[in-house]
Amino acid sequence: MSVFRPSAHALITGGASGVGYAVARLCLAHSMRVSIVDSNQSSLDIARKNLSGDVKCIQADVSSRSDWASIRQQVGLDVDLLMLNAGVGGKGTWGDEDYFDKILATNLGGVVNGLNAYVPSFKERAEMEGKEGKGEGKSAIVITGSKQGITNPPGNPAYNASKAAVKTLAEHLSFDLKDTGVGVHLLVPGWTFTGLVSCASSFYQFPTAKTSFSQETSQAQPKRNQKVRGRPTKWLNTCTPRCRTRNSTSSVPMTRSQKRRIRSACCGVLEIS
Repeated sequence: MSVFRPSAHALITGGASGVGYAVARLCLAHSMRVSIVDSNQSSLDIARKNLSGDVKCIQADVSSRSDWASIRQQVGLDVDLLMLNAGVGGKGTWGDEDYFDKILATNLGGVVNGLNAYVPSFKERAEMEGKEGKGEGKSAIVITGSKQGITNPPGNPAYNASKAAVKTLAEHLSFDLKDTGVGVHLLVPGWTFTGLVSCASSFYQFPTAKTSFSQETSQAQPKRNQKVRGRPTKWLNTCTPRCRTRNSTSSVPMTRSQKRRIRSACCGVLEIS
């Protein structure tokens, strides 16, 4: 049995934009109930306007345990697909406490809080349904990671550490739930143009209250006639010459082959089918 089925319930953090929004659309296409959690109220308003179906939008800070208590109260515990996708980026370095606090609190703390809020109920429901022979494949937990949590390119220690940590959490959770029938997945997208990608604003016009979402995985709209070093805009679905990883390598002494390997590791396209 697939988790993508009519009337199943999906809870998606960071679901008002980017990858989370794309998954919300996928769930709604399967006639699922969808609860979206996001910290950005304007993005939630746009998502509510553009998504059709059984959708609930909740403004909350995933780094806050009290906000997760509120999420549980509003959403309930009958969640079949939990996608912990909310994340933030930013630039900073050693000695910048705010940089580390903000990224780790959201990207790592938000996942820990979400798992603590819902894993017990997933286990309890799986055990009850398993006794009736109905538990296998009915529920799943997805954590959004990053290639940067695996390849660890220089230039963004807090973000890389947060994504490396959620990879470890996913591996542990997969072992802990291996006998319950609950699927555990780590989503590791390639370079995907969303609002999180700071460099993308140079080439894309992101949605505002006056614009509509695109039908692509990313909601960013290519700027008309924009080219990057002679490449047409359609090439921008992969890593551009100005992406964050390429910038970060410029100040680090390394050979050309090392730079190529890092750039190759960060590039890719996320496709959700």
